[in-house]
Amino acid sequence: MTVAEAIARADAMYPDTVYTTAQKAGWLYELDGQLWESLLRLYRPEADRPEEYTAEEAATRELLIEAPHGEIYAMWLVYKYLFRQGESQESNDMANAYNAAMREYRAWYVRNHRELNPPVIRLWR
Repeated sequence: MTVAEAIARADAMYPDTVYTTAQKAGWLYELDGQLWESLLRLYRPEADRPEEYTAEEAATRELLIEAPHGEIYAMWLVYKYLFRQGESQESNDMANAYNAAMREYRAWYVRNHRELNPPVIRLWR
């Protein structure tokens, strides 16, 4: 999924004309940076941290989360819209949906990439 596709999905879920493509791309970069830092670098140590996303490359820039979990990006963007507009109940609802989807993705990722970086067992004396 590209930056532009994620933005289009989010705008279909919750139409937005307040925030620019550059702001939305920045929020997507924020999410991918967090994801890379907390999960992907542990299982793909050869992968580099993504470079910042820009509006100019939105149509071609690929995001880190692959299908079928790409809806996480739309949820994240809608949460950001709602939170910044002061819609506390709606943003809480979207945050809960986003967090559930992200937990599911993380569990799926670990299950399906365990062989790339098996867990380390430490024995202490």
